Amino acid sequence: LHWKLDFRSELNGSVAVTSDSDTNLFYTLQMGYQLADNIQMTVKATRYNLSVNNVNNLALGLIYQF
Repeated sequence: LHWKLDFRSELNGSVAVTSDSDTNLFYTLQMGYQLADNIQMTVKATRYNLSVNNVNNLALGLIYQF
């Protein structure tokens, strides 16, 4: 995963500017369970190992096909 950050903030005449970029790994795991012929439940976990901090994400999903 390649990311780039360009940030500029102004408050009461003061200006803060930051810029950074890097390449880091991320991992993801997704599983699904068929509830019925046209309905599936999913669970997805993702971890981004960024040099600044780590980010974890957990998502639950419901897929309906018609």
